[in-house]
Amino acid sequence: MLERILSTTLGAFAVGAIGVNRSLRHAKVTARVAGWTKYLVFLALVHGVILVALIGRIVSFPFFGALLGLGAIEISRIACYRRVVSIVAFMLLAFGLLGFIWSETGRVVLFVFLVTGAFDGFSQVAGQNFGHHQLAPQTSPAKTIEGSAGGLFGAVAIGMWLRPLAGLSFEVTLISSGLTCVAALFGDLLASKVKRLNGVKDFGTLIPGHGGILDRFDSFVMVGCGWWLATLVLRACAHLSLRFD
Repeated sequence: MLERILSTTLGAFAVGAIGVNRSLRHAKVTARVAGWTKYLVFLALVHGVILVALIGRIVSFPFFGALLGLGAIEISRIACYRRVVSIVAFMLLAFGLLGFIWSETGRVVLFVFLVTGAFDGFSQVAGQNFGHHQLAPQTSPAKTIEGSAGGLFGAVAIGMWLRPLAGLSFEVTLISSGLTCVAALFGDLLASKVKRLNGVKDFGTLIPGHGGILDRFDSFVMVGCGWWLATLVLRACAHLSLRFD
């Protein structure tokens, strides 16, 4: 399974490298350095999380707990507009993500993270190369319909290939991967809205080329929380069904 995971991520990053190179071929030196720095840091982050998730919740839970703690500091630092609402909303989402990591196996967490990361990565590459129509100009002017479509296609393809990781059927993988992309996009747009309302470009500067913790993990926070809530609902429905049969 590790071979399948690494072949998938390295293959995806190879495709991403072609896209990054194409989008930066006419850019200035500083822009090219920034673009490749962002690419390499993302590659390192993804494979670092793979290692953490495969070890199990004994490592992944405190790891993501620390990241969410740093995210809470970022929110507290930049939030001026509706400060309390922003902090409380983030804490609820963070609680949901931690609930997901604690209640699921490392393989399921990894599957969800990789599908989310694929959507983020392919959306950016597709948007930079083929994007023409803005998706949400008032919230996130850089996001395009073409970019999101490319992200959806790439993420669903990777989800289907990695479905043995989570032990899901073809139909469930197709639906869950699509819904993961929707939640990832919503989380990204929500984070962009918070930044725009507070007049900042990034939540922080901790991750070179990406900004702060929440600039990189905003989608996964929303997706993880959504998976946890959906799992709770499905388990409750299954319990009630068995009870009344």
